[in-house]
Amino acid sequence: MNTFSKLYDTELHNQEIKSNKRTLMGFCWFFLTLLLVWVLTMINFFLISKFLISLSLGFTVLLLISPVIIYKKADLSSPWIKYLFLALISIICSIITALLTYHAVLIFVMPLLFAIQYRKRQALWFSFIFNTITMFISSYVGFYYGLCDLNLLLESTHTRNWYLQTMSGSFLQIPFNENPVFIIAVFEVLPRTLILLIFTIMLQYTIISSHNDALRIAELTYRKDMDARTKLYNKNKYEDMAVNYYPSVGYIAVAFWDLNNLKMINDNFGHAVGDSLIQTMSEKLLAVSNERCRTYRVGGDEFLLILDDPAPGEINRIIQQVKTELSSGTGTTGLRILAAVGSAEGCGADIRSLVKKADAAMYSDKAKSKEGRS
Repeated sequence: MNTFSKLYDTELHNQEIKSNKRTLMGFCWFFLTLLLVWVLTMINFFLISKFLISLSLGFTVLLLISPVIIYKKADLSSPWIKYLFLALISIICSIITALLTYHAVLIFVMPLLFAIQYRKRQALWFSFIFNTITMFISSYVGFYYGLCDLNLLLESTHTRNWYLQTMSGSFLQIPFNENPVFIIAVFEVLPRTLILLIFTIMLQYTIISSHNDALRIAELTYRKDMDARTKLYNKNKYEDMAVNYYPSVGYIAVAFWDLNNLKMINDNFGHAVGDSLIQTMSEKLLAVSNERCRTYRVGGDEFLLILDDPAPGEINRIIQQVKTELSSGTGTTGLRILAAVGSAEGCGADIRSLVKKADAAMYSDKAKSKEGRS
């Protein structure tokens, strides 16, 4: 929470997890769609080879086992996971295209659509290259073992071999291309590759624009939410959390801190010395901050520490830890840092009243410290 770069890295880490989860959801929708097509084929709604559609579904199920295992066992923030997922979707698409041929022409766009949601050009171009390789392979496999395009003319579900046997008999002889490699590469694979290349280039522009927008929004959010001097959350962030977050938290603990004698220090030693004390205090609070324990600078020398779902006595242990850190040194000024603190615990919905209680307890602590010096 102390620097923009750390916040940004944390957000990228979270985005990687979210993107992988969206990819897993995409796998689910992909499987359900293919399952629906299989069911409709089995009841003769679609004119597709039942054997080939069953084979496509079977291969898809086998390949989707690994994403399920990864979801259960692996860390979804790992960078290699997205490349495995993109490779799997390309392989699945190539198998389906090889078997169902003209029924699945548009399916080669799917890996690119899966890749773009990662917002990384490396993932997009990896998907394009891997997709192109599998498309070459599937085109040749589909030529020999997939549905033949003549089925569109004859309303049938045959493969190339059936047509060769039928149309090369004694009654009907039609010359067929004996070496289809060049024809497939030039007239089928190459045009599709060029189309996918255009898709990839345009999607890359989308990724660049999205990345720049996300970076700009993240920086603006950081400036809006963070205190520039101390790197703690500012009062604006606290007000937003008090309305939109803490009321949904079941139980919270609040600690209200205030530096003692700051005005006197500013008057006698200068504002630079006072600022140094504020910075030191902020560093001690920042050291105990995490996703569950957030710290805010809500005034010149006033700080809030709000702990989500505290364990019994946890807020007191944190307060004591900060006090120990403050008493162990004098900061860069040579002056000892003294701070009053008060705390309160209760329901998150009562955040405002809890802050008031902690504030009152802080002033009580400040009064006691003055009495102790008199």
